[in-house]
Amino acid sequence: MTYTRLPSGALFDISSSPTALYALFYPTKQFGIGPEFSYGSTSVSVEYWGERETETVSTLHLGGRAAVFLTDYALSSPYLMGRASLTQFSGELDGFFYSDDTESITSVGIGVGYQFVIKPTFVLRFEGQYSRLMLTDEDDPLNEFSLRIGIGTQFGN
Repeated sequence: MTYTRLPSGALFDISSSPTALYALFYPTKQFGIGPEFSYGSTSVSVEYWGERETETVSTLHLGGRAAVFLTDYALSSPYLMGRASLTQFSGELDGFFYSDDTESITSVGIGVGYQFVIKPTFVLRFEGQYSRLMLTDEDDPLNEFSLRIGIGTQFGN
């Protein structure tokens, strides 16, 4: 088995917002906006009736987020956030996808969080999110609730 994930996360992170890297840019002291990204690939070598085959599942997550801080973003502060994303799954793994199929999840969400400034350049964040998920070929959207813990660094002033 070969497993690659950037950033590191669960083997099959199939939520609307898998573990992701994101960057926020602050045009004002209370507002941040930026992209989020993750990529994952899992390859499994299996043997069927004496023949070895390799099956692979890949995920690509692209999105954006915005946050409004109730005080200056450089201070410990509660914040409100919104996000939108597209996560694409593709692969050949039997039982997970049909042969060479691609599936996607489009999501929009809102959340609330609190940012603790540990040092001027190091932050710890706790946030709760609600997301509405739309899956490829599904008529009914799904709801996702999540609690997240994040660590980060701040650059610049």
